[in-house]
Amino acid sequence: MADGSDRQDVTTADKPKRRHWLWVVAALLVFLVWNYWPVASTITISPETTYITGPLNPDGTVNYFQAIVDRYSEGVTPENNAAVLLVRALGPKVFDEEVRTESLRQLGLTEEELAKDRPYFETFEDFHKRHVLDEAADSDGADPTYVLDELNRRPWSAKDHPLVAAWLEANEKPLELIVEASRRERFHFPLVAIGDPPNILDSWQFHFQAPYEGIRPLLVRAMLKLGSGRPQQAYADLVAAHTLARGPGDGSMPSLMLAIGVQTMVNEADHAILQSDLTSHDLRSILAARQALPTIPSFASVFDNERLFALDCVMLVYRRGLHAITGADSPSQKVIMGSVLAVDWDEVLKTTNYWWGRKIAATTEENYADHLRRTRECDAAVERSLGIGDDFNSDDGLSIKLLLYGLGGRLFTGPRTRYVTRTLFRLLWPTTEALRKHYEISAAENDILTLALAAKLYKAEKGQWPADLAALAPEYVEAIPADRFTDEPLRYIRTDDGVTIYSLGPNMTDDGGLNYSESRADDADGNAETDIPEEADDIAIALE
Repeated sequence: MADGSDRQDVTTADKPKRRHWLWVVAALLVFLVWNYWPVASTITISPETTYITGPLNPDGTVNYFQAIVDRYSEGVTPENNAAVLLVRALGPKVFDEEVRTESLRQLGLTEEELAKDRPYFETFEDFHKRHVLDEAADSDGADPTYVLDELNRRPWSAKDHPLVAAWLEANEKPLELIVEASRRERFHFPLVAIGDPPNILDSWQFHFQAPYEGIRPLLVRAMLKLGSGRPQQAYADLVAAHTLARGPGDGSMPSLMLAIGVQTMVNEADHAILQSDLTSHDLRSILAARQALPTIPSFASVFDNERLFALDCVMLVYRRGLHAITGADSPSQKVIMGSVLAVDWDEVLKTTNYWWGRKIAATTEENYADHLRRTRECDAAVERSLGIGDDFNSDDGLSIKLLLYGLGGRLFTGPRTRYVTRTLFRLLWPTTEALRKHYEISAAENDILTLALAAKLYKAEKGQWPADLAALAPEYVEAIPADRFTDEPLRYIRTDDGVTIYSLGPNMTDDGGLNYSESRADDADGNAETDIPEEADDIAIALE
């Protein structure tokens, strides 16, 4: 039987073990406090993180929305802003009800004042609905959209399309306001703050199509004037359309995309003018008007705004969670965004700022071939760096990973930060090749249209086509522009039948002036378009 001294020895021997476990428990508690103690997220304002350092919101973060507004509203007044007259022509409903009062206030207007301009512009769809019911037969066809698609690019007469002519006559007052708007120096549609602090994403969703609603009726009216033998009056409407298409300045990619599409539509009407019978007086007047058009907005300005937009989206997620961008958070994403020390937001901002800077440099490269190379290199590099090309969201273990990221405390700040960054980049990283291509196509069309008008005037005055494009400068044009895709001279072919002026197009290969397009049923021989290679994409104008 053990005596009392034995029990005392056992108790004395256990004391170091107990102290050991106490230290373990204490260390664990310290770790848990360190790992899970709530610490407020901070944003460092600097060129490396936020890119710009002001203006600031009341909470000390950058107000990117106000930065965009300040860029485009500087010097704008109700007296010099084309948007004021456009709204007077189109009516207050161009603005969604949620932002209407504030938008009108920024323009110096009220709905009561606008009522004096009634009737506002009425769309052909609405006019068609009101009048076709009273007509025994609708000579303009059942679908009003198709009617205007056809009549805004070819000459037509009121006799053939009486309903369209009546629509234009009914809209004469608002159309003249739209033409007057095109003569104003500035063109700024209001950006209205949504939320507190305001954000760019919500504000851009409300209005960017509004500036273009008055352009198509100008094209349709121009083609009516052309069909009735009034080419200079027709081109006056086209000048207004060109100016409005190039004018709006909110600096967003959606606005640029829409502007390119509208500019292409206006160029089609220019083709109709070019192919009509024009006197040398008509040609000289039209050429002068075309050369006086405002320049097409630069790519660089838009993509610098895209950087601000991307950084503002980071801040939107910082405040509201991923659902602010994705539309809905999964339960796992909610755990991530709700966890303490959730994300290193400075790192997200730095990463976004850095890669958008590289993307801007590649996208705005002046030489088109260099742009393609650098853009593809940049896209490949960001994919390698962030894994945005991986099928990450289809990972069977994703929910478990996200829960670990969310519940892992400070130790998992890095993985959480990378996940949020990758999600944002998947949603926001711009695909710019197609946009740059269509931008350059539209710009090349404008260059070639000007040269074609000059060549036609040269023939009208000298009795023969110029021997080459160089013969047009400086008498008819100040200088001959280079091919926007190759930086080489534009191609010029002179034959007994006429001349062809063309760019090599996005494939940068000489296809002899041919362009494969499914929208045109016939090829150069008048047969089905099978003779033209699908890769042929020259941008050409042929004159006879």
